[in-house]
Amino acid sequence: MNSNIQKDFIVYVLSNNRKKTITGIMENVPEYNFDRKIKYKALVYFSRYTDRKKAVRKMSSILKMDNKDRIIFVKKKNPEWLDLMQTLSEY
Repeated sequence: MNSNIQKDFIVYVLSNNRKKTITGIMENVPEYNFDRKIKYKALVYFSRYTDRKKAVRKMSSILKMDNKDRIIFVKKKNPEWLDLMQTLSEY
């Protein structure tokens, strides 16, 4: 096993509308199928980390927000609530 392989950790926020969100973290999964796992349709925020601890801290800070504050956070980063899945795939 090659320990030099870099892992990416992606913190994400999904939404099925502009009222409900779900936050999580995934590892090295650019082709992750959210539709199959979760009933949320749009990836409205993501950030990539190579340090797992930093990714967990970011996810925790987002999870501490209530849903209203999480929506405000997403609007600041993605005002149009565009689905960023294609952007993530190209990243």
